[in-house]
Amino acid sequence: MSSLFIRNELINTAVNLKIAPSESNILSRAMNLLEQNNTSLNVITDLLKNDIGIASKLISIANSAFYRIGMPVNSIERAILMIGQTELKSILFCLFYVNEITNFLKLKKRDLFYLLKHSIFVAHGARILSKRLLLEDPEDIFTIALLHDIGKIVFFINFDRYDELINESLKDDTPLPVLERERFGIDHQEIGSIIGLKWRLPPVFLSIIENHHNDRDSKNIEYQEILGLISCVDTFFYHRDREICPETFILKKESEVMDKEIEKIISIINN
Repeated sequence: MSSLFIRNELINTAVNLKIAPSESNILSRAMNLLEQNNTSLNVITDLLKNDIGIASKLISIANSAFYRIGMPVNSIERAILMIGQTELKSILFCLFYVNEITNFLKLKKRDLFYLLKHSIFVAHGARILSKRLLLEDPEDIFTIALLHDIGKIVFFINFDRYDELINESLKDDTPLPVLERERFGIDHQEIGSIIGLKWRLPPVFLSIIENHHNDRDSKNIEYQEILGLISCVDTFFYHRDREICPETFILKKESEVMDKEIEKIISIINN
């Protein structure tokens, strides 16, 4: 099978990917509200309580060992207060992708949780760097970083052992996009940009999705500061023993906290 044929098949999958967030979806509406700094938790609570499944899930999470302190949590209002606005965004993001990707695309749980673990780690790390370095809005950085690897969805859908190519990239120290282009005629950055355009994501999202493995010092790439933060954490996820960027020392200091946070979120969503 030629790489041109495979390329066309992957592009076709990306173009026809029907999991874009819709305004009618309660989870996606709640995530959009969380992006607006002036939205109160009461508004978000009133929205989420309309979905029995989401409400019961959040109450269950608030009663888990990760959050519960004292009396049991029996209401969605108290559950959201217990979880907190920042972590609520992470959990809703995970719930959205677990529901949409596994139900519609039949993506294997193993692959889905690989994507979630990496994306949430990069998002948390980029947010930490943004706060420490006083660059951009940390919550904006968090959301952009969450979506930086959406192109990998298409590869996981089309290839049972795509994770083996990722491992080969790490073993041989060859950039993953290079191997992808050699085997498939296209990489997950380009595929991700196609999905991003279909989803009508803002320009900053498209730029990061399309360039997070490229030369972050290139003057032809927009949003250099954001790209630098996300690229740094993206590489650090796999190579924690390297001095990847000047901010590596911050990530090393925070890595244990970040790992525990990811473990907690994945455990919560998985259960």
